[in-house]
Amino acid sequence: MKILSKEYVYEYGKDSEEIGYDIVHGTHVLMDTEIPYTGIAYSKYDDGDLASYCFYKDGYEDGEKVEFYGNGKIRSCNNFGRDRVKGEAREFYENGTLKCMGKYDEDVCLEYKIWNENGDLIDEKKEPTGEDIRRMNNLIGKSEWLVI
Repeated sequence: MKILSKEYVYEYGKDSEEIGYDIVHGTHVLMDTEIPYTGIAYSKYDDGDLASYCFYKDGYEDGEKVEFYGNGKIRSCNNFGRDRVKGEAREFYENGTLKCMGKYDEDVCLEYKIWNENGDLIDEKKEPTGEDIRRMNNLIGKSEWLVI
């Protein structure tokens, strides 16, 4: 995942305070309108540093979402598809060491690995559980889990 510069995000994105939420349609909209937002939205820390940015399409989180610590290091990187975590997600310790990495589909965690701050693997999930499969089936409206 390519991390965008703060300057790029500020120039081409919109402050999240300019984005509202339409509870009737469940979409993010330009403030005081009903127009679903498409583009980059960002949030800042009180000191003006970039806290996060996310891509939106037709009012939904769709694409990369990146969060930062106050020191500018990456806190997390996720991919979204219509407001649901999809694909690879990563989270980092403040020192920059990888904390966890998971694979998701429709917000369901299919597998993950977790490391301590020294880089030692401390937990792992290698495949979805029965509950994960039931949840996935409910989300996609299928009665059987389809493996491709």
